[in-house]
Amino acid sequence: MAVNVKYVRSEAAFIVTDGLLIEDEVSLGANVTAKLNRTNGNFEALNLDETYNSLDSIGWHVNDQGYRWWSDPNNQVFGTENEGGSSPWRIYKQSNIYTTARKYAGKDNLYGLHLFRYPNISSSSTWGGLALYPPALSKLSGHKYRFSFDYRGNTGGANLDVYQNYEIGWGNMGVNLPTPWGKSISSFDTDWEWRRYEHEFEISDEYLNWIPGQNSQVWNSTTSYPSGYYGITYNGYVYRKYPGVATTVGLTPEQEYQNGGVYNGKYPMTPGYFDLYRQIKIGFTYNTQGTRGTHVYVDNIQMTDITSNQSFKYNGTTWEANQLEEKTIHVFAKGTGAVTIDKGDGGDRFACEGNRVLIINDTQIYNTSGRGLRLTVIDEDTLEIVRDEDFDTYGVDSRRTDLANALSEISDTHIWTLTSFDAIGINSALESQMERMKSVLHRDNGSIYSVFTGGGVRHPYAAVGRGQKVIKEDGANANDSVYKRKGVIDLKV
Repeated sequence: MAVNVKYVRSEAAFIVTDGLLIEDEVSLGANVTAKLNRTNGNFEALNLDETYNSLDSIGWHVNDQGYRWWSDPNNQVFGTENEGGSSPWRIYKQSNIYTTARKYAGKDNLYGLHLFRYPNISSSSTWGGLALYPPALSKLSGHKYRFSFDYRGNTGGANLDVYQNYEIGWGNMGVNLPTPWGKSISSFDTDWEWRRYEHEFEISDEYLNWIPGQNSQVWNSTTSYPSGYYGITYNGYVYRKYPGVATTVGLTPEQEYQNGGVYNGKYPMTPGYFDLYRQIKIGFTYNTQGTRGTHVYVDNIQMTDITSNQSFKYNGTTWEANQLEEKTIHVFAKGTGAVTIDKGDGGDRFACEGNRVLIINDTQIYNTSGRGLRLTVIDEDTLEIVRDEDFDTYGVDSRRTDLANALSEISDTHIWTLTSFDAIGINSALESQMERMKSVLHRDNGSIYSVFTGGGVRHPYAAVGRGQKVIKEDGANANDSVYKRKGVIDLKV
């Protein structure tokens, strides 16, 4: 399919090829600024503008620069991540939950945010995840925003918490502060396929100008207030009552606050004193872990200002799209590996077993088995499959060389995929060819990202490339007890 309209963000311009961009005399529905005419492939627009991602003002992004979270960016070994991370992308890290950024594990970006909890542990110290501090451009009064990200993995039966308030973990601060919004994701197991999360909300003046204590009780000199965390207002302040002790009748909150032991917080009743939009959480609460634990990856975290309907996303009738671009081929490729880390019932802890899968533009090419790697080569112009062959790179050394030779023959007019099943291996010929193609994961060079580092043979792996270059690859070592996952590619090329 020819590219009709492509938005080049760096140039702030549309490129139109074999199509027509219409900006005058276009009849569109109410509140619709643009649509894709599916009959002729033309993009029709009124008042065209690109959607603004308000997180851009942060200056860096965890999915792009996850190395910032490691004590040694050149040696990103699990267990050496920085405690607390770096604001505005902060890690909340209790002793039994780990939030890291794993290189080469994102859907579209270099890094995938990784949330992990070991299996078969109690719920103690399992609360945590990502604490995002949205910038001021994400908190404009009356503006509508879409918070979104891609995710995959397994939550072990728990919900993935997503909400925005003053302080994740203690949003009410003991003085009844409200949470502006929350939309968690029910427990999931995506079979390592990527899914999409989106939540739309509007910044409310009610929350921007919230008065601390406006929903708390007013102090009464004849009342003894019981144990507990809650707010009591007095003389223009809200005082946070402390658990374990009652107040003394007749003593003001200020007197007992100064004496200590009864109140442990004092805040002025000033509108907007607390920024109720201060933090967003993507993470978990206290959950007992089963035989699989928790392992989730998150990519493409974005806060989109949709106030002016300038975000384009296809909703079944019209298009809204950030950085609109029609691309040639949608590739979904999944590579698997047989059970290596048995969770006690014959299944793999990371559920990496199963068939390999390849889908091109919603057409299933295969969903099957066959030990080793399967190479599929596709003509990019005609979508014709010119080669589709299994190579038993685990059991037959000559087939590793055959695969290397087949890869070396691919021209720039062809895209290709590799998917694993059961077990794979490598020899010098295949190693050299994958090096020439700029592979990182399918290299036997001792890299911590190589699927071969750590021993074993049942490594899940998938790759998509064009000509003599890898575009995207995914996978893990069979024995990796933290970052193991199926190799899954889901992108347009």
